[in-house]
Amino acid sequence: MIAKILIIDDNKTILASVSATLRAAGFEVTTRDQAVGTTVALMREHPDVALVDVNMPLLEGGDLVRSIRKRDTLRDIIVLLYSAQPEDELRRLAHECGAEGYISKSVRPDELVAAVSRWAEKRARRAETALGGDKITGLAQTAPEGGDVP
Repeated sequence: MIAKILIIDDNKTILASVSATLRAAGFEVTTRDQAVGTTVALMREHPDVALVDVNMPLLEGGDLVRSIRKRDTLRDIIVLLYSAQPEDELRRLAHECGAEGYISKSVRPDELVAAVSRWAEKRARRAETALGGDKITGLAQTAPEGGDVP
């Protein structure tokens, strides 16, 4: 299954560069150049991972993440801060606003792809677990009568 990624950043150059990098790696990518209206886009697109820029006009990334986390229908989306801010600030803000983590804009393209891949795999495992599916087949596991699921 191809992971769906939504990138939210007011910098169109960053959007073009990051989306091209992730598309070349095989991801399905959607972009938004503003934070306002993003929760509606998330409900419509329901991506596996959302990369959220921290410094955007009208609605800061941390506030956007808080808004996303208030909606039960969006809780399963992996939300990551994506910023050029120092990592200690990103770590603190991610913790405060409810983001799963962060990726620095200073990473190389191959590091970006690797990080997004890891988070997308985590999202896939989380979905399998929620559905009670087997990690290999994706089929629901049922215990034999009187037995445990292996």
